Amino acid sequence: MSSIETVEHKPTTYAEVKTDTVFNNGFTVKIKTYTDFNTAVVQIRKTASFAQLKTLHHPLISEITIEKDGILIFDKRIDRAFYTKHNALTAYTASNSITQAVTVNQEATSFETNAVYLSARYTYPDQNDSIEYELKVNATGHYSFKKLEYHTQTI
Repeated sequence: MSSIETVEHKPTTYAEVKTDTVFNNGFTVKIKTYTDFNTAVVQIRKTASFAQLKTLHHPLISEITIEKDGILIFDKRIDRAFYTKHNALTAYTASNSITQAVTVNQEATSFETNAVYLSARYTYPDQNDSIEYELKVNATGHYSFKKLEYHTQTI
């Protein structure tokens, strides 16, 4: 008996979102997030009818620029390489996880803190789990990257 293979892409089409956020404390944050169809985490499931469903989970890449009082202080691409550089991913987790969008934490970014706070996340599609990170960029462009939470989703 031969098996049938079905291939599915998630997301199914290329997407690109650009956001510009201007704060009254002199920070301007620009984020361009798009689908990376050059890489994927492959998830294979077999069905009761001997069919094989192959799902290609494509990561998102976020390009971030931050200005303080009109001066560029931060220009980074948040992708698998960024997480790996900061020891957030090992060889195993890098091959089994995908990066998600980066968003501005507008509540934490305030005049008093004189910093921009971003939320970054990567997920394990085969487990429906994700880990959230905080990326804090100060007024001179120095940044810290720390793990915040581990999320387990129930299906």
